[in-house]
Amino acid sequence: MGGFRPVKVEEVPYRFRARLMAKAKLDVNAELENLFLVVEKVVGRYIPTRFAVFVLVGCLGLVVHLAVLGLLY
Repeated sequence: MGGFRPVKVEEVPYRFRARLMAKAKLDVNAELENLFLVVEKVVGRYIPTRFAVFVLVGCLGLVVHLAVLGLLY
């Protein structure tokens, strides 16, 4: 059982080439799903996630409404 040789470790570079026909799979739906998961991790243990998203959308609508009202007033 004598002499073992040390294992040789070497890095092999990899070069990415340009895509020919496919496009990236990160689209708006994937980004929204990731945002929903982040909201779920942050507030999911305190309040339901769907409620938090509902409140977020409602507040965004309120901000837009008040901005338009301020511009027109």
